[in-house]
Amino acid sequence: MRRPLAAHLAVAAALALSLAACSGGDGGTEAQPTDSAAPETAATSTESESATPTPTPTPTPTPSGPEVFGLGEAVEMPSSSITINKAEKVKVIDGDFGEKIKPQDGGTLWLLTMNWTNLSNEAVEKVCWGPDTAEVRVYDTQDREMLLDDNSGFIPGNDCSNGLMTGQSGKWFQAYQGLPDAKIGYATVQEFSGEPVAVVFSDDISLTWE
Repeated sequence: MRRPLAAHLAVAAALALSLAACSGGDGGTEAQPTDSAAPETAATSTESESATPTPTPTPTPTPSGPEVFGLGEAVEMPSSSITINKAEKVKVIDGDFGEKIKPQDGGTLWLLTMNWTNLSNEAVEKVCWGPDTAEVRVYDTQDREMLLDDNSGFIPGNDCSNGLMTGQSGKWFQAYQGLPDAKIGYATVQEFSGEPVAVVFSDDISLTWE
């Protein structure tokens, strides 16, 4: 289910009301008392007041921002459909040919487990590197981008021997290097000719479009 990204836009509008007072001529004078028993009355002059019209503020549009998806939700784009199923922290990843993917410089290592479907009319030669027309970028909870590990194509489960024709799907695994204190937060998925969408990895994460 798609959820619109919450946008918080605070707009303070101060409206000034200008009052122009003009004199109604010489002020009135009190009536002279009479011998009558009737109570005294005072004739009081009234100044005319004119106010400028109160301006009507123009509504400020709230940006809608990108759509936000969760784990297991398919991100549908014109040329591909990408579903991120899992994002987990790992200590080491054993490659298909004996190589090992480890955290760099005392950092953290994160593994994304995905599926993707080729929706374009062009065949893709290798499943393991994902769609040719889209990219997945990953950020930690402090909005710092993580680095895609170049050896991701050799992660067991990635099929680098076969490709995908139109409508075909395959598994996709990618490893990301994070800083030592990094906790994975969200990813952006974008086709090169389209707008980005976001995939959050926890219900506790709230994104704000600015």
